[in-house]
Amino acid sequence: MTQPDPRRWAAVAALVLAALTLGFDITILIVALPPMAGDLSAGTSALQWIVNAYILVLAGLILTCGALGDRYGRKRLLIAGLTLLAAASAAAAWTGGREVLPFLPGHSPAG
Repeated sequence: MTQPDPRRWAAVAALVLAALTLGFDITILIVALPPMAGDLSAGTSALQWIVNAYILVLAGLILTCGALGDRYGRKRLLIAGLTLLAAASAAAAWTGGREVLPFLPGHSPAG
């Protein structure tokens, strides 16, 4: 009988931390909705679009990233994905106003 690889717990811990990071990001989005409504002058439908856009992008990337992970390596893609998540979250944190969210109802590109 072969012994299980002792590194399996490190792999489980890495996946749990990645899932926890994503869970925290979604929680932060939900908690930030009331201040965003005031800062961006966004109504309920605009806030729904913000949450839906986040969920649609996440859902759309799951299958794509799974295939890319099979092709280029799961560890490499996990690290790249977490780096991209951190960069996108930081960029969203410094959003200056409504002009960077063109999909919001009532948005006009001219100002």
